[in-house]
Amino acid sequence: MKKNFKDIFPAEVVSVQGKPYLFSNLRIDRDTVPENLLAYDVADGDCDGQFWRVQRFVLVNHWCTIIGSEPVTLDEHGQYWCMPDEDDPELSSEGWFLPDMVESPEEFIERYDELKAEAVA
Repeated sequence: MKKNFKDIFPAEVVSVQGKPYLFSNLRIDRDTVPENLLAYDVADGDCDGQFWRVQRFVLVNHWCTIIGSEPVTLDEHGQYWCMPDEDDPELSSEGWFLPDMVESPEEFIERYDELKAEAVA
């Protein structure tokens, strides 16, 4: 079942490639996402809740949908494989939750620079 984009708020924010993305552990109906935002699916490795592969659509091992205003850099196969964490290779280096939630798409856009600074910190 797909969820309407408006229904994910308040939303958690995660960091991928040093950029903030809204997080929902449900599939988001792409027709409900505003045109100025980009949606990606994330696959986990082994039902472990870790970010391992980001792409436009994930059928198997779907972990979450992320939505942001900047594109995720994908490879020639349309995927981004997240590297393991340097300190603990059992953990992904991506998908870390930022401390604040956002209440609306407007707040996400308004606070984008602040959230981006937190994402790379």
